[in-house]
Amino acid sequence: MEQEDIANQLGLIVPEEDLKYFAHARTGERPSSGYGTQIQDEQYSMQNLFDKEGWPLTFTRHSDIASADKLREILASVQADDDADAMLCFDYGTLWDVKSSGGHVCVFESLDGDTVHIIDPERNVPKRRVANIHTLFKAIDFHGAENAAGVWIITSKKEG
Repeated sequence: MEQEDIANQLGLIVPEEDLKYFAHARTGERPSSGYGTQIQDEQYSMQNLFDKEGWPLTFTRHSDIASADKLREILASVQADDDADAMLCFDYGTLWDVKSSGGHVCVFESLDGDTVHIIDPERNVPKRRVANIHTLFKAIDFHGAENAAGVWIITSKKEG
């Protein structure tokens, strides 16, 4: 399945000036979460996509993370589970200390003490990056549960 088709099923919305980069994107007012997918809305949830496409996957979102220690606990659990993968949703500017505000999602790669290794799809940055767990927690907290910030865990559906 094309990544743009997946993004559209997840509510992709882009600024009007970026429509030229997409075959089927929608445009409109900038959502509170920023431009991109809108999985915080039930109609665009990851689980709806998985179910509609018949993919045997389960989506769990941890958005109400109370502390960096709790974040570390969640990430350590994902790392220890061969059946789990995770993505991290956070405020881009807060994590990377740049003048940009809005949600961003990266793939969680590993945890080593206070260092979180991630894979970043953003253009013009290294694909593999590291972040401090405390700064990542601040970026998740700043973006907020209402904007689907947190740890998104994807696992295979269990048989029977």
